[in-house]
Parts: sequence; C-alpha cells; structure tokens
Amino acid sequence: MNILLQRAAIPEFILDRCRPDLLTEAVTGLLTSPEAREAQRQAYAEALDMLRPLMGLPSEAAAEVVLNLINKREAA
Repeated sequence: MNILLQRAAIPEFILDRCRPDLLTEAVTGLLTSPEAREAQRQAYAEALDMLRPLMGLPSEAAAEVVLNLINKREAA
C-alpha cells in the first residue's frame, strides 16, 4: 500500500520484501506489459502532483515552512 496514494500502485521492496524473486516478478511484469508500465507511470505522476506545491519550487515551499516555524518560535 502506498501511503500517499492510499492504494497499492507502486510496489515497494524494502526490508523482507527486497528479495530477488519479488524484484524479478515485478520487473518482468513491467517489461512484458505495456499496461502495467503505463499504470505505474500514471501512479508516479499522480504522486508527484500531490507533492508539488501550488506555487513556486519545492525548495521554496520547504523554506517557507522552516521560516514559519522559526517565526512561531520567536513569537512564543
């Protein structure tokens, strides 16, 4: 389950799921199925759209969050 998308869209191979047999199965599926490749591309695009700030660059959005936290601390 992908937390951001709230569905199983992009396989994650961490810890005990990082095994050659599971990786082989996933890669083979992508290499042999245009539909699977496109579905994964669409899922990546959807996730990236959710992470993209409404305006500006991601670094600018991150800097704004940090500055807001600093300002709140100084005001307290």
